Amino acid sequence: MKRCFETVTNNAIKNVHYKDMEMTRTAVLDTKLSITRFLVKLKKEVISMGVDEANPALAQTPAKHLEPKEFKKWLDEDRDVLILDTRNDYEVVLGTFKNAKHFDIHTFREFPQAVKESKLLKDVKAEEEKTGKKKDIVMFCTGGVRCEKAAFCFKQAGFHSENLYQLNGGILHYLQEVLPLIKDNQDNTEEQDKPASESPVEESTATDAQPTDTTGAPLEMDEEKYKQIEKETHYEGECFVFDDRVSVRGVDLKVAGSVLCGSCLHPFSKAQQQTMRAAGGDMKCPGCEVEDVLNISRPARC
Repeated sequence: MKRCFETVTNNAIKNVHYKDMEMTRTAVLDTKLSITRFLVKLKKEVISMGVDEANPALAQTPAKHLEPKEFKKWLDEDRDVLILDTRNDYEVVLGTFKNAKHFDIHTFREFPQAVKESKLLKDVKAEEEKTGKKKDIVMFCTGGVRCEKAAFCFKQAGFHSENLYQLNGGILHYLQEVLPLIKDNQDNTEEQDKPASESPVEESTATDAQPTDTTGAPLEMDEEKYKQIEKETHYEGECFVFDDRVSVRGVDLKVAGSVLCGSCLHPFSKAQQQTMRAAGGDMKCPGCEVEDVLNISRPARC
């Protein structure tokens, strides 16, 4: 698998159309393969949006790339920016950045129309006209691809490129860059706070239940530390990924334990799985359980 991927990647870079393309590698912190098969297809459009003008291969994206460490600095400073999640509703429900807004779309094809009809963006434009001050907008998605296209919609809606940003590499790259910094800071703080003559701590023989996060996944760290990492990353919950992992935890990028509903293919968190088992229900997401009772059909994930 690795050799196959490297061969395709190297051949793509040699192609004149992709010679300046930046390759982003995302770490997979798990022993299992995240993708069990490798298939290469030629596609007319990567992540369909239905807007011909939104073609990063022919025109530079209107949004400036904001590096993860700089974005974290903005969040730490509580800078006055509009943070927009460009992902689909079933992704957002698992986790997103604190105070981020989204358009409640089911597929990315709905994004252009959502931008045109968004009351949030209309309010931003009205405020800009009233104050004469442009508001900075930071978009993000899973890996950065959707934002490359979404930026064209904002330009068409009248937003200026100098105030339009996209998180470079998306959520996964952000967490990959920021989490080691947070861990180093925490380790240094713990070392400084440790008493000089601290005696070894005896191993506990207690059989307390292992702490879990809000999804029911094992923390592998104490709850206070978990919450502190979540606070410092400004990212809450999990991140949906389009491979066999389904989702990864925002605190350490480890597999979160979510599964896909067998009916609609929406993500089904570990906490929801436990709830359904306790209730003796079918292993379907809560939305499908309710709609089965009401005898209505739910649109499958696209």
